Amino acid sequence: MRKTFGLLLVFIIISNNILRAQWVIQKNDISYNPIFIHFYDENNGWVSTSQPCLLRTTDGGNSWTNIYSGAAFNKIQFVNKLVGYAISNDLFKTTDGGFTWNKLETGNTVAIPDDIFFISDKIGWVKYN
Repeated sequence: MRKTFGLLLVFIIISNNILRAQWVIQKNDISYNPIFIHFYDENNGWVSTSQPCLLRTTDGGNSWTNIYSGAAFNKIQFVNKLVGYAISNDLFKTTDGGFTWNKLETGNTVAIPDDIFFISDKIGWVKYN
């Protein structure tokens, strides 16, 4: 019984420290609400916002830069530091880290993209409503 209690106490202490260490409040001067956040690795991440504004970090979220203002993306996913995909009312692709985006023709002219999942710069899936 004492051994079980001791293990439980150690688990609670470790869990509590891990949970606290994962989240840090980040301040920025962007007043738009974040819609979707995607990190490719521990340093490179992107945030789409409620307005046509895409933010990027290369230092793990310590600082953010507005790199694109052409569309308000509902979801973004990068397969490496340069190649990424995004959806709004259409499907878009970037090959320069998010600075420029090109609309991709999918052949679907009726439904709006709802979700994306890419495993490489050439293979992926688009879910439509």
